[in-house]
Amino acid sequence: MEQTQERCALCGRRIEGRPVVRTLDGEEKHFDSAGCAHVYGAARDSGMLSQVLTDAKPEAPRVPRLAHGQDQSAHFAIHGLSCPGCAVAAERVLRNQPGVRSAEISFAAQQGRIDFDPGVDLKAVLGQLSGLGYQAAPMSDHASHMAERSQEQTLLQLITAAAFGMQVMLLYIVQLYPLYAAG
Repeated sequence: MEQTQERCALCGRRIEGRPVVRTLDGEEKHFDSAGCAHVYGAARDSGMLSQVLTDAKPEAPRVPRLAHGQDQSAHFAIHGLSCPGCAVAAERVLRNQPGVRSAEISFAAQQGRIDFDPGVDLKAVLGQLSGLGYQAAPMSDHASHMAERSQEQTLLQLITAAAFGMQVMLLYIVQLYPLYAAG
C-alpha cells in the first residue's frame, strides 16, 4: 500500500501528521497548520487568494527597469506570522505588487527585505499584507539608525561623566571636610 503525501493548500509544504481540515466554498482543504488555514481563509475573504497561491506577476504594465543600483531596498518588521508557510504566502503577495523586484521574509526573525522601484509607496505595498492578517512596518532607515546610535553614545558619555563626577565629589568630601572642621 503506497501512502501519498498530502501538501498544504496554502504553502505547498508536505503535511506531517494530521492535517488541519477546513471546508471552504464546499470544498475540503488540507493545511499543515491552523495558521495556514487562517491565512488561506483571510486571503479568500479579501480577494487576494490568487496572489497568495502563485508567484506570477500581474499583467499590469511594469515600470521599465532602471540602471543597476537604482532600485530601493528596505527592511521591515512583520507580525502575525504563525508558521513558515505564512512567510511564503506573504512573500508571494509582496512579489505580486507592481514595482516590487523581490521580497524575502524570515519567519524566525519576523522580519523581511523588499527591493522595489523608486516611486513605489512602500507603506502601501506593505499594507497589502493586512488583508492576510499580518502587520508590517518599515524598520528605520540608515540615517535614522545613525542618529539613534549617536544619541545612545551621548547618553553613555553622560552616564560615565556623572559616575566619575560622583567619585571626585566623594574624594572632595572625605579629604577637605576634615580640614574645614579643623579650621
